[in-house]
Amino acid sequence: MTLTEFELLASQLRPTVVCVGKRFFNSNDDAEDVAQETLIRLWKYAERMDRDHLKEALAIKVAKNVCIDIYRKRHALGQTGIASVATTALGSDAMEQSPHEQLVAKEMERTMAHIVNSLPPRERSLFEMKQTEGLSNDEISMCTGIPKASVKAMVSAARRKVFEKLRKQMTND
Repeated sequence: MTLTEFELLASQLRPTVVCVGKRFFNSNDDAEDVAQETLIRLWKYAERMDRDHLKEALAIKVAKNVCIDIYRKRHALGQTGIASVATTALGSDAMEQSPHEQLVAKEMERTMAHIVNSLPPRERSLFEMKQTEGLSNDEISMCTGIPKASVKAMVSAARRKVFEKLRKQMTND
């Protein structure tokens, strides 16, 4: 595929991949980032793309993967995600906590991060999308390409594993 052919194809695919990014992040700026990265990745495969290849389907799949990559980079465990879940679970704001309560909250954050990190990668990703990002099963399904029923089952299994491990950790201490 020549550069001219790719530029024409990119102009046709751009609105589709922007839409995928906007549905995932609900932000025009993030959607543009998704489109940019998607088109860069597609350009790398341009030589291997033949004329009969389902280019729009490939672009959507690549855009979904870009969304997930960006999400993972932004929400690496320990930055904000699970830590905020643990702090919320403990109830009070850190400014109102005694030094002992702050220490307990920090330990809970580390424990939660360790437990979530121990999940299989796909379950961990879905769990974080649901718990940290607050995405619905429909949104997760749309972004990952995993059927909604499977998303629901996998998130449920991940929650069960996290809470079982957390309960064991709490009773062992």
